[in-house]
Amino acid sequence: MQNATNISAFEQRYNEKLEELAGELDEVLPSYRELMAQVSGLLGEDGHPLDVISGYDDFEAFFTWLDTLTAYDQMDEDGSLEDHKPLLEVVYEAIRAGVV
Repeated sequence: MQNATNISAFEQRYNEKLEELAGELDEVLPSYRELMAQVSGLLGEDGHPLDVISGYDDFEAFFTWLDTLTAYDQMDEDGSLEDHKPLLEVVYEAIRAGVV
């Protein structure tokens, strides 16, 4: 039951940030589950997501890795992960907490 509580808390925080960003950005933003699946998939290419994400000292180190990894995709889509940074921080914290 503890995981269900954590998931709800992370999803709630994500949805609050999503609402804030929706007013600022002219793009469709991913849901919590969509972004969690994308990030977990990228982390999973190097091992178990929790093990891989634990290798980053903090969110900024993780974000730098993700930004570099997806740089070509961002250029192709004329976008920036910087716009999604608040959402990614919630997903990062959820994965670190073992909510995968």
